[in-house]
Amino acid sequence: ASELDFEREVKKVLCEAYMDIRLFGSVITTNMKYKLGSKKGDLKNTNVYGAVTVTGATSIYPIETEEHATTKAIPTKREAAKGQNDTMGGSSKFVNHGLYRFDVSVNMLKGEKNGVTEQDIKDLEYALQNLFINDASAARPAGSMNVVNVFKWQHSTKLGDIGSGDIFASLKVAPKPDTMPLCVGDYVVELDSSALPETVTVSQLK
Repeated sequence: ASELDFEREVKKVLCEAYMDIRLFGSVITTNMKYKLGSKKGDLKNTNVYGAVTVTGATSIYPIETEEHATTKAIPTKREAAKGQNDTMGGSSKFVNHGLYRFDVSVNMLKGEKNGVTEQDIKDLEYALQNLFINDASAARPAGSMNVVNVFKWQHSTKLGDIGSGDIFASLKVAPKPDTMPLCVGDYVVELDSSALPETVTVSQLK
């Protein structure tokens, strides 16, 4: 046994216990002491490389932000007793409309190493389709955000039949010509699979 064996065992235990570590990876502070024969040591941290990568969400059309002013003018009991009033001001920004796109890729070679299961992938797909359910807040009132479309490309091998860049380029989203987009119906979604190998299958999950 070696320190590397001990670290591998720690990663294995964590991956078996947590789906998010299997899928997205983690930098883990362990602060664990170990003893391997006559050798003692500390494993302060380790990392697991995730199988899933997610790009930043980018608006299809430039967004416009609006700003609301907020004012608090409620005195405390002590201020009220002294006839004082503490007024506080602030502001919050919001977007009336925006359509965003982000891309997700699953590296099944890393997934196999982490112990990613078929159920993990199904759970990920379900999460992507239902991102904003039960996620309402003051910044995101109920019904104000929604997942419109989810497309899935399936390769025939774990190595992949074509690069992710070519996969993502086959899906084009743009505003309709001469249109100022104000709703989802003002956009055109086109999926062109002609440049993809026949071994890559495409399905629309939502």
